[in-house]
Amino acid sequence: MKRSQHVLLPRLRKGVFPAKRLAVAIATVVAAGCSMKQEAKIFTSVDECESDANYTQAECAAAYEKALEDARKTAPRYSSRSDCEYEFGPGSCQSYSSGPGIGSYFIPAMAGFMIGQALQHRSNGYYGPAYNPVFYHYDGGYNRNRAPVWTTADGTSLGNGNKRSVNVGKSTFKPKPAVTRTMSRGGFGSTASAKSSWGGSSRSGGWGG
Repeated sequence: MKRSQHVLLPRLRKGVFPAKRLAVAIATVVAAGCSMKQEAKIFTSVDECESDANYTQAECAAAYEKALEDARKTAPRYSSRSDCEYEFGPGSCQSYSSGPGIGSYFIPAMAGFMIGQALQHRSNGYYGPAYNPVFYHYDGGYNRNRAPVWTTADGTSLGNGNKRSVNVGKSTFKPKPAVTRTMSRGGFGSTASAKSSWGGSSRSGGWGG
């Protein structure tokens, strides 16, 4: 039963409209709707996605390509490979050039892509299942005895890296801002930890543009 069915609106008496109490009731319903989560699947390859009956071959291929494109733009940047690998593990970071005479930077390679059931349209012309690139991240720095966790580009932790099904809010699939500056070792981990304490909400600034 929907929560809205449990909200009892006050009776109207003698034409007096109980605006304050009604506003509280409406706010409760809206808040409940905003906090609703949906199940999302995490895949590490297009083939793995295609094996799921919920998605077509075309949807899996498109979501993968778009997630990969987003990952290159929105993943955290590091000035050195060692700083990047400290957060995401040995051999997991790629080098990119900032341009002639500017130097290079390193970003974690996309470890998988997350797909939600709801259809989504983005400004880049994509229309299909909601998607997001995800990365393997090591809280507190790489340790081969510590299991990685799934993390989105903006630092939202999705839990154990072995999970393939997660519950996320709709805001998780909102497009992330392009990253334009680098961070130091431990920067992503501390931000991701803080973000967890914010309840998964986004803040301005961070490592975005």
